[in-house]
Formats: sequence, structure tokens, C-alpha cells
Amino acid sequence: MTTTNNPAPTTSTLYPKILSDIRPFLRYLSKHGAPAPLHMTGTVKLHGTHADMRIDLSIGPDNATVTPQSRNNTTLTRGARDNYEFAAFCAAQHAAIVRLAERACARWRELHPASDDSPMNEDVILAGEWIGSGVQKKPHTAIRDLSPRLFVLCGVRIRGVWEHIERYADVADEGARLYNISRGGFFRLPFALDEVGDGAAPAAAAAATFLAEARRLTAEVYARCPFGAALGVEGPGEGIVWNPSPDQGVPNVPDLWLKTKGEDFDERSKKGPKENAVAKDGDKKKAVEAFVGRTCHERRLEQGWDYLREMGVERNTKGIQTFLSWVTRDIEVEEKEEIVELNLGTDWKIAVTRMARTWYLAQLEKGGRDNAAD
Repeated sequence: MTTTNNPAPTTSTLYPKILSDIRPFLRYLSKHGAPAPLHMTGTVKLHGTHADMRIDLSIGPDNATVTPQSRNNTTLTRGARDNYEFAAFCAAQHAAIVRLAERACARWRELHPASDDSPMNEDVILAGEWIGSGVQKKPHTAIRDLSPRLFVLCGVRIRGVWEHIERYADVADEGARLYNISRGGFFRLPFALDEVGDGAAPAAAAAATFLAEARRLTAEVYARCPFGAALGVEGPGEGIVWNPSPDQGVPNVPDLWLKTKGEDFDERSKKGPKENAVAKDGDKKKAVEAFVGRTCHERRLEQGWDYLREMGVERNTKGIQTFLSWVTRDIEVEEKEEIVELNLGTDWKIAVTRMARTWYLAQLEKGGRDNAAD
């Protein structure tokens, strides 16, 4: 089957979105192929706020720059444009962050000995989660009240390519509050593809088997967060992020990333008989109502509200269009397959906009709130 070890470099420095829907994953495998079985590695999904460090080592470590990023903002700054004081943390830990990036680059050179060794190419992104006190209020997780806050490395991008995090499991400096997601351990799970020819779709049964086992492991994480337990705190975990394991000829591209969430975090799992039924009886109005009722949920609206804070947009009547655009775009990305399958066209956007607008105006009347979920 056709596979490659050399994915094309990415240009955006923002971290790719990870989907719960397995259908794009299957489509990628159908197009590009994969070994049978395809081995997947899982890491604990942490309930904090996404945070990245973009380090430019091109003019040497003594003059290296560190640019803090959030999920949607490529340049955080201390003060009003910070994200839960992550930029302030990066400024305080500048030297330690540069050393961590150098360690990641040293590991990269060990793994890629034949590559150009020019320091001019050393642009590094250390991607992860900023966790601890005050970042997330609900649902409750083991890590919610950690203090002081910690950065947890979950991804490494060097020369435009996302590396397998297993290979960088010891890249950390806990004394500087720079942790590695490996502290929570790794989950390993085969995706038992049938031996099929190039371009053939993987069997639906293989996907169902993988998801069933992935959800079983996710339920264990939800019951007791391994990362929190490693740090001496008990409580639920959010879920698991799945990536292709290294050394099997499969690139670590976002198309092959998946997330499975615990029951308090997974809105997709709440799709019930009503939505399935209206999809079959051809009543488009009912299908739209059921779809919007499931996808335009409280947690997503809270995320949109938090997006305004992250981007420095005032939460007033002037900010409503930015809020509505974020909500509809997020649903469109997360639920793309469902929208096509139910043949919803653009009708769902009208209904989502109406519901989200009502919610937003209600927040303004109440004086607003900060209670987002990532």
C-alpha cells in the first residue's frame, strides 16, 4: 500500500484541529494506504487551554526569540492580550524554553541524521496545554486546581513537520514547569485494517472495533486521569488523543489524528434516535432542528464566548458577529460529515445563528461569564 515518511511541511503555525469524527481518518487511509494493522498511540487529553511556544533558533540560542501562541492567536502578549498569563510565563521562563527547544532539535538530528544541519532551518513549535488553577471551571478534572500552572508538551513541530511525540517523551524541564504528556503514559491500540488494495476503503467493522476499544480506554481515563495521578492529584480526565505510532512508514499528519472524550466532554456521542430517525424520514426541517439542538450546545457557545476573550474582542453588541462566525465555523468543521450525510445544505446555519444570537444577548444581559471548555 502507498505510504510515505515525508509529509509536506505546514505553513500555518497554529495547531491543527483534532476531530472526533473518524470518517476523514478513514478517507485518508483509503487514499494513501497504511500497514495492516495500523498502530496508534494515545496520550491523555488535558482539559486546559491550548498553548504553543514558537522558538526561532536561526540566529543562535543566545538571541533566540520565543513567541507564545494560543489556539487561535499567533502572537500573545503580556497584559490584556495574554491567555491566562501564558505569555507572562513564557517571558519568565525564556531561557528554559530555549533550552527545551534545543533539546528537541538535538533529538530531531538524531532521528534525521542525513538532513541538512544548517541552524538557519531551526524553527521549532512546542505545542501543548496550559493547565491549572483558574483555566477551566467545569467539568471537574484532576488537573483543574493545580497551582502554579504548568505547560504540558503534547506536540513538536520542526521544519514544518509534526513529529511523533513518543520520540520526544523525555523533552521536559519540570523544575521550570515545562512538563511532557508522557508523564501520563501512552496507550497503544491497533487499527486492524484488512489487507486491501490501494484506494480501497477500510472495513467499517475495523473502525467500529477500534472505536469500541478506544472508548473503553477513554472511560478509564475519565474515571481516573493518569496524568493527574502521576502528579499526585486525583479526579477525572477528559479523554485521549490518538496519533499514528512511529516506525511504520506512516506520517504524523493531522488527517490521522483523532480524539475520544469522556462522557461529560463528548457532545457527539449524545446523538440519539431522534436525529437518526429524522435523517431517514426525509423531513429536512426536523433534521435541521435535531442537528442544531445537538451541535449548538452550551459548551460550544461558551467556547465561542471564550474565543472573544482570547482574541481581544470586546464582549458587547459589536462582538456578536465575530462570535456567530466562530460558532458556525466550528460546527462546520467538526460536523462536516454529518452535514453532508443529512443533506442539510445551509439551512442549519440560519438556525444556529438564531440560537447562538439569543444565547449571546442573554450573556450580555447577565453581565457575561467565563466558563469555556476546550
